[in-house]
Amino acid sequence: MKAYYSALIDKSTPLENAKLSKNLSATIKRNLKTRRSKIKRKEFNTFIFLSAEKQLQKTLDSNTIEQTQKKLQKQLQQYYLKNRSKLDKKLKNSRELKETSQIVGTFLKEIDPKLQKVFNIQLKKHLSELPTKFYDVQNNSLTAIWDLTEENVVQVYLSACPDQAFKLPQIQQQMDLEAMVDKIEFLNFFSTFLDPTLKRLKDMNGVLERLKLGLEGTHFKSTEKETQNKLEMFLRILSAKLSALQNMDKAILSIFKLFNEVNGYFRRSNT
Repeated sequence: MKAYYSALIDKSTPLENAKLSKNLSATIKRNLKTRRSKIKRKEFNTFIFLSAEKQLQKTLDSNTIEQTQKKLQKQLQQYYLKNRSKLDKKLKNSRELKETSQIVGTFLKEIDPKLQKVFNIQLKKHLSELPTKFYDVQNNSLTAIWDLTEENVVQVYLSACPDQAFKLPQIQQQMDLEAMVDKIEFLNFFSTFLDPTLKRLKDMNGVLERLKLGLEGTHFKSTEKETQNKLEMFLRILSAKLSALQNMDKAILSIFKLFNEVNGYFRRSNT
């Protein structure tokens, strides 16, 4: 029997990641009753990968599989809750965010006081939702591949999919399951990532179109020098942010290329 596991991690917290990796390995060792030398772990970009191997005298019961996955998920959940709290705190204490939002609010108030109120409500809403959405993506990232050679069956677990667990009977011997691990993780990740990301990109495109029309059309000027200075600062910030978004299309294209690579891999595997 061989088992492969993967999940998302926060690359900016190496000490927490090392602690998580040890705890996950200990859980696998304890649940599968295997030796530490038979457990491997590694980090790659924002993912953690673990594997375990054990010679079985009899078939592995389904309860062991389920309990192992549940305990791994529980440990990951605690780690992800910490990440959510850190992001929430970071957003609340972000000086740049506060200063920029104040400048934008002042600018909108000059145009129409109602716009400032709408802006503040929407900003507060998005800031409160972002840590939870970030947590949801991470908390649905666990995958597991169980190579049950004694039964000639492979069981796959994808935490983000509606049908989380399914079996592949009479698996082809030449299939490299270890090479499939990262593809399974990416496939699971795309299940939670693609739809909301496409929606946000559409929303962002609408915002950029409105900004473009605003910058090309009427130029607002305030009679108050302080407000006018803030407006000019806002336009400079906006210009810098728009410049930073110029390479976003390349990043999105890379994501879809990765999706096509995963999709192509599974299509080739099924032929």
